[in-house]
Amino acid sequence: MTPSAGSTAAAAPCGLLGAAVGVILRNPALAACAIVLWSYAAEPFISALSHRAYIYLPGGARESLVHHHPAHHYIPPPLTGGLIVAGWAAAAALAAALAFSRRDAA
Repeated sequence: MTPSAGSTAAAAPCGLLGAAVGVILRNPALAACAIVLWSYAAEPFISALSHRAYIYLPGGARESLVHHHPAHHYIPPPLTGGLIVAGWAAAAALAAALAFSRRDAA
């Protein structure tokens, strides 16, 4: 898989993840801030503490899809990273569907 194909493959589940956060928080600006804060503050902090945990987070799995292969730590193969990102997206979509059905659909 080329890096551009990996970026394209990562875009759909990450977009679904962002939309699910927007549904859960019910505020697009707050959702965007939460995603940016998670991506640029929380995930790098977790990566610095434990890279073994980081590779199972959306950002760590996304790294495997875009072929970011650093020399100092392990990144899973692209298929594994894609499955991890898809799992996060599915879990977020399920949480958003439950939140929407309990709160908004009356």
